[in-house]
Amino acid sequence: MASEERQDRALSIRLGESDVKRLDALVSASPILTRVSLFRAAMRIGLDAIEENPAILLGQKLPKRGGARKRKKR
Repeated sequence: MASEERQDRALSIRLGESDVKRLDALVSASPILTRVSLFRAAMRIGLDAIEENPAILLGQKLPKRGGARKRKKR
């Protein structure tokens, strides 16, 4: 996931041990990934998903837009 955008802003975050282990496992599985590049890609993918469906932050899915909704049978 290459980007031509300048990366001149720094952001400091703290991660839990389980997040670091998951990150490191993925990095060690690929010789071309670094922690930073993987984290940036994951953040962008996650932001795209949240913008598409903000309810995922609550563990819910929003109904898809368009099309008729099915009625529940009584």
